[in-house]
Parts: sequence; structure tokens; C-alpha cells
Amino acid sequence: MYAGMAMTHFGNQVFSALQVPVPEFYRGIEEKKMVVSMGLFFVCNTIKQNLLSTGAFEVYYDGAPIFSKLEAHRMPTGDELVKSLEAAVKKREAQKKKHA
Repeated sequence: MYAGMAMTHFGNQVFSALQVPVPEFYRGIEEKKMVVSMGLFFVCNTIKQNLLSTGAFEVYYDGAPIFSKLEAHRMPTGDELVKSLEAAVKKREAQKKKHA
């Protein structure tokens, strides 16, 4: 949400710093900065509230579950997610090599 708001208000500087032309769609956003920011705020908060109310936090990689808050009854740590994703990526790469 905050990244979207920052891009809404500071996109020109970001595109200039990256030395890329300003995309055409951004010109419409630039004209309506406050409306877009308010929309992002309300939509993101609605999504966040709905996710919190279900208690679900599910992480999948390539269709396979990596972490389930509903099963674990807790939130994962950052390290736990990174290690689980790394293991899933390695497993997937090994499967691709095996079938190649």
C-alpha cells in the first residue's frame, strides 16, 4: 500500500532516477494523485482486514504449500519462510533436472 502511494506521489522522480521513460498509464494516475491514494488506502485496508478476520496466512510455491497459519496456529518467522521457499525451489529444480 505504502509503495503504491509513494509511486503515486513520487513516480516521476523514481522513473527519472531509473532513467526510464514515464509510462503512459502513469500520466492518468499523476493527474488524480489524491483519488488514487485514497483508493489504495481503502482497498488495501479492506483486503488486510479480510485477511486478518479469516486468520489465514497461506504461502504456496508452484501449487505446493510452504506454510499454513491455520495448521501451525502461528505466524511464520522471516527466516522460516525464506528457508522453506529455498527448499521448495531446490526441490522443484531437482525435479526439472530429473525430467529433462
